[in-house]
Amino acid sequence: MTHAKYDGFTREQLIARLHKLDMQADNYARTKKNAAIKAFNGSGDVDWSKCYRRKIALKFCYDGWDYNGLAIQGEPTALPTVEAVLQDALYKKRLIDPDAGAAGCEWARCGRTDKGVSAAGQVVSLYIRSNLRDGDGIVPPSNATTSAVASMSQSSALAPTLDGPTHDLGDLAFVDESASEDDSVDPPVTNSLGRKEFPYVSMLNRVLPPSIRILAWAPVSPTFSARFSCRYRHYKYFFSPHGLDLSQMREAASLLLGEHDFRNFCKLDAAKQISNFRRRIDRAEISPVDAGELWVFDLIGSAFLWHQVRHIMAVLFMVASGAEPVSLVRALLNVDGSDPDPSIPKLDRKPEYEMADGLPLVLWDCSYDAAEVPWVADAAEDAEGEDDVGEDSPGRLLEQMTSIHVRALIQTTMHGHFLEAAKKYRAPFVKNPLAVETLLGGGRKRYTTRYVPVLQRNRQEHVEILNEKWRQGKGTRRANRAETAAPADDADE
Repeated sequence: MTHAKYDGFTREQLIARLHKLDMQADNYARTKKNAAIKAFNGSGDVDWSKCYRRKIALKFCYDGWDYNGLAIQGEPTALPTVEAVLQDALYKKRLIDPDAGAAGCEWARCGRTDKGVSAAGQVVSLYIRSNLRDGDGIVPPSNATTSAVASMSQSSALAPTLDGPTHDLGDLAFVDESASEDDSVDPPVTNSLGRKEFPYVSMLNRVLPPSIRILAWAPVSPTFSARFSCRYRHYKYFFSPHGLDLSQMREAASLLLGEHDFRNFCKLDAAKQISNFRRRIDRAEISPVDAGELWVFDLIGSAFLWHQVRHIMAVLFMVASGAEPVSLVRALLNVDGSDPDPSIPKLDRKPEYEMADGLPLVLWDCSYDAAEVPWVADAAEDAEGEDDVGEDSPGRLLEQMTSIHVRALIQTTMHGHFLEAAKKYRAPFVKNPLAVETLLGGGRKRYTTRYVPVLQRNRQEHVEILNEKWRQGKGTRRANRAETAAPADDADE
């Protein structure tokens, strides 16, 4: 079959035309590659009114000792927060709109961790910019009409379409809405169904510090919430068994199983106005780690109160060190006086005691229904071309994390040698025989000359009283400020 357009061309004209088409194809390929790298690196402006979005879950890990906790604070902090760094990476990669902020992408976190606490499987959910144009969960641009979107979806299976400049990274094809079209280039036909999603994992890891690593992402439904859709949360607390009676610790931990009122195992915050402190614990076990130099406390439950795990560990340390009896756990859980043993006192107000250190605490996992959250990892070819050997390419994530682990092992070994060197010049520490040692975890201890049993210590005010005081004080002032800042309603016409 011949094309009528070329019927009158001479041989030289046909050769010239083919040469021109080859040049255009080369220029277009070069444009695609450059625009692909530009989009991958997050450079260029984005017209957010033309962007497609989808809701996803992100799973990531972080070293908590580098950060002032997970959640962004309302005031400046000495260290950055994990969420601030992660959201900055999303802004830099043009994956969420910086003007709309966290509220605009419906940001939700699974479990809030405090300063110094780490996570191996933290999860957040959010709406994020998508490369796809159709399919489950794809939200069209805000300025697209329903009829236009329906027409696009119907035609995509019948005829090839081109919504914008298409960029190839190897066999990865995605569209950069911000790239300008070059009218001198004849773009090849691209089927929208052949597009791949943005490689979220490698895109973010490229700009995040090594202390935060994205592990996987998952497409989720619009009703999904990283917080409220979670089936259970799994925490680990690592500790040295030196000087501890592990059998006593196990017995005390077993009393935590089931549903209880944990108001005596948390930090009370009247600003949250919590009145229900009942939580369910499904697993509370201790076991050795590797050779047994360290042990770990595994705690699994549906949800946790503020500082609940660290308060539990503080009590377990007191029991395992012999400072307190196992029955202390029963007393702290006996909020309503329902314990069948009459010797266990009712304890509806929290006694004063210091919680355990945050360094050894890790949010190990956040569990979801596998059908609801199908985790996805970037393929190696989805990074930046076949010759990509960058540190943040998908294929090198495990290698990079192995390198971090090796460096940590070297540091641990070096500190061990520092300790041996110091022993040559310092005699071993001799504790005052009258001093009482309280273990706080993370290598921390506190010495007192007189130990007061927990049940004999001062107690906080009742939760209802604390909540009412806050409502009458800071709560009222906050409500007045909000009312003053709110715009006045328009008068009725």
